[in-house]
Amino acid sequence: MRPYLGDILLEKGYLTAKDLDRALAFQAARVFGRGRTDDWVESFLIDVARTKYNKRDEFYLGRILTELKLVPEERLR
Repeated sequence: MRPYLGDILLEKGYLTAKDLDRALAFQAARVFGRGRTDDWVESFLIDVARTKYNKRDEFYLGRILTELKLVPEERLR
């Protein structure tokens, strides 16, 4: 199994566990959205699938880490 990007960055000391948790929470919020209060089971899954497909490059952890200025883009390369 290939290691996750977050684990690699932690191991190399490029990122703290707290910053990784923050980035993963941000990633989850972006994928799942916020404040869903309606009957969400079916519409939620369809919305997530559609959003993930249409904006798939925005969900990558590397992009989120650079967006939050937790890791410089050059270091991720």
